[in-house]
Amino acid sequence: MSQRFRNLSSGSEQLDNYLKSTQKLNQDDPINLPLFFIPYNEFDDIKLLKKGGEGIIYKSEWKIGLNGLGPETVALKTLLNKLDIKKFINELDLQRKLYGTYIPLVYGVTKDFNNHYMIVMEYAKNGDLRNYLINNYNNLNFKDKLRMLKEIILAIKDIHSNNLIHGDIHPGNILRGENSFYVSDFGLCHPYTEERERKIIYGIPPYVAPEIFLKEHYGPEADIYGFSMIAWEILSGKKVYDNCPHDFDLIQSITNNDKRPPPINGTPLELWNLIQSCWDKDYTKRPKAKEIYSTLVKWLLIDEIYKIWENDLKKGITENFIFTNDDNFLSINNINYSNKQVTGSTLSIHDRFPTGNTTSSITSNNSSPENDDYVSIQIDLVIPNNLT
Repeated sequence: MSQRFRNLSSGSEQLDNYLKSTQKLNQDDPINLPLFFIPYNEFDDIKLLKKGGEGIIYKSEWKIGLNGLGPETVALKTLLNKLDIKKFINELDLQRKLYGTYIPLVYGVTKDFNNHYMIVMEYAKNGDLRNYLINNYNNLNFKDKLRMLKEIILAIKDIHSNNLIHGDIHPGNILRGENSFYVSDFGLCHPYTEERERKIIYGIPPYVAPEIFLKEHYGPEADIYGFSMIAWEILSGKKVYDNCPHDFDLIQSITNNDKRPPPINGTPLELWNLIQSCWDKDYTKRPKAKEIYSTLVKWLLIDEIYKIWENDLKKGITENFIFTNDDNFLSINNINYSNKQVTGSTLSIHDRFPTGNTTSSITSNNSSPENDDYVSIQIDLVIPNNLT
């Protein structure tokens, strides 16, 4: 690839200089990922996947592929603010630095016929976490769920170890690759030390940490809160807060009344306690990503605790699990995924989040499993300084 594209220009001196700097870093140390400009005419069959608040993502066939051996499916992302080349390079560089097993690989950049720059990156053919749960939830055991959580938190850990905050952790940004899950979309990713404008909040309410709505703190702990909601969805198979509008009333309940998703019957107490610690209202009490990762690795690879859980349930030993007759509790065993609905739920699995007076705009085409029901945009709702 390097020989094919090394001398091509993007048409922007600033972008060309950046691309050349990545190639120089690769020459000095091959561990560094080099990026190149790829002509737009190398891409065919370009289809819209998702339009969100930060950018637009397309699916495309790269005619000759990364190694020149034939067609390869890729994703193309362009920013909505197409004139902000600095922001484009920033997102590109963040993803380049973070690439690895659980971060989508970036190949380079291209420019469409309207002179809009696009990031060329790995395509997750199995869609996002929501699509994966719709198609696979009934077949997941405790080991599968722990592995999913481990892969997701490992990506978050890698982001945090680079002194970065992802800033937009939700199921739509968790993608399923060939054999593992990726954390994607770095449009809101930023350094710990970078002060963010608190008057404007981005995200989807259920996954935004209380301290952000309260304008108290914006740190890596917010990513851990988002992870806790994802963990709940992986365990339950349901969308979090799918029985109420995602509006100001929900935000107020989360921030003032400590509203959280209900316990799930059949959940091991150790796992439930971990999830609860991740959504603690006091962000200083939430565990760090590396601590969660270590716990999950221990459970999976050392103790193989999932075997104990499964054996106990088979034997009817339930004292180490959540079991109650409370109607507010969810039951793992009673949840049945299909392409249309969840058994016992009054909401279709594809029901939209309400769009009136919410912090998210939902754009989805139900006929396409690759479309994303989770689109984070700028909050239109005015959050008062005192939510009470």
